[in-house]
Amino acid sequence: MTPLRPSRLTPGATIGIVSVSAPEPVTEPEWYDRGRAYLSELGYGIRASASVVTRHGYMSAPEEQLARELVDQFRDPEIAAIICAGGGTNANRLLRHLDFEAIAEHPKIFIGSSNPTVLLNAIHARSGLVTFHGPAVVWNFGKPGGLTDYTEANLRAVLVEPRERTVFEPRPEWRWLCPGRTQGPLLGGNLISLQCLLGTPFEPDWDGSILFWEDIGKSTNRLDLMLTHFRDAGVFDRIGGMVIGKLVSCDAPEGGQSLEEMMEEVLQGYTFPVLAGVEFGHTDDKLTLPIGGRAELDSDEALFALVESVVI
Repeated sequence: MTPLRPSRLTPGATIGIVSVSAPEPVTEPEWYDRGRAYLSELGYGIRASASVVTRHGYMSAPEEQLARELVDQFRDPEIAAIICAGGGTNANRLLRHLDFEAIAEHPKIFIGSSNPTVLLNAIHARSGLVTFHGPAVVWNFGKPGGLTDYTEANLRAVLVEPRERTVFEPRPEWRWLCPGRTQGPLLGGNLISLQCLLGTPFEPDWDGSILFWEDIGKSTNRLDLMLTHFRDAGVFDRIGGMVIGKLVSCDAPEGGQSLEEMMEEVLQGYTFPVLAGVEFGHTDDKLTLPIGGRAELDSDEALFALVESVVI
């Protein structure tokens, strides 16, 4: 499937806000209000779905309503981009209700991270739309002080002022666990959320891709559990490279292995390049990474870059 690129984000555009899982704007109203205000101060109009400020147990609303509101925002011609309010644990409940044909007919920027990873990858898999793993309204735009300079600069570089080639500046925390060079489409996000797609009709096409993943609050033995599932499902036989995020509270259990030691065992026999320690996901500083956009890894050049513009 040829990737479907959305239009770039232009000054004064209207941004839609959706909740796709947890009712975080209800449980963290000050953070949500700050996030809305931050986007407004940047000059964007705001249109939030009704369920953003409601609660239905540990979700914002029943799954059918959340799915309908998301597709409605895609259909709305006045909305240029859609940003997830926050995260959660159950965004996969929406998958069977989504109208992927309608999404493909109305392509636009769709941004989320953490649990919305399931939607970002499923929408790309079923519609071809390039989606974006990036900042959320509550936890990033709504953080005291708003986006970090690093996060805002990388968001603008991908969505607002794109170039045919975008090189991500290496940082001291980056390290190559396996050397090599590859090019391919980016797929990934939050690991435990991405795992929910394995074996479903919404699983992405891994062939030749660069798998990027991160997580929070998972010890290395739990990361091992999930990564072994990916390996045994044949994903590692199909991908061409891997980027590991800067993990948050993912320490080794007592007497356990470090990330590097665990990855050496799980990846035994594979030769694709692996870059670790990259800022995305649950870190304050974060890259905006296009799911379906082509990227390049090159350990000799210490290079992680997008090799095409992912918006038009």
